[in-house]
Amino acid sequence: TSSQFDRWRVFGSVGRIEPRASDAEAKDFVTSPRHGVEYRASGEDSDQRLTFRLGRFMPAYGIAFAEHTFVTRTLLDFNPAQERYGLETAWNNSWASVIATGISSQLNGNDSIKEKGGAIQAAIGVREKSKFGLSYYRTRKESAGTKYDREIFGLFAHISFSDKWYGLFEADRPE
Repeated sequence: TSSQFDRWRVFGSVGRIEPRASDAEAKDFVTSPRHGVEYRASGEDSDQRLTFRLGRFMPAYGIAFAEHTFVTRTLLDFNPAQERYGLETAWNNSWASVIATGISSQLNGNDSIKEKGGAIQAAIGVREKSKFGLSYYRTRKESAGTKYDREIFGLFAHISFSDKWYGLFEADRPE
């Protein structure tokens, strides 16, 4: 759910998860996968839109359609309940967008994993209903006492063939 107050928007959600611990308490079954605050710096009717977002959310990377998420994002650690805490700056107009995200940690259910770095996504509209873009993700992650760098490059496309037919394409290369 979200609420708008002039240029400010507050967003949040609450859900249920299955805790891994055998001694789980009631609080371990409840999570807030996405929450935060967003500020629209540009005017409501502006052709050049600029927004800032702070909170827990999934960083802009590749295609984020629900039908596409589980297939392409499982091996990239972009599943539900793996959102990040971060700060995001987004610029867009009617034909292009650039979104940069600073990441401070990754969530795994209600547990936190040390992850610091960022992501950037740039996309351009082609024709009326198609979009092509690039994504880059780089972080330093620490899990179970081991530190390692994650770097992912990706291409994506939303291609409209007609009003009723479209295709989605995403290719990613984790390093």
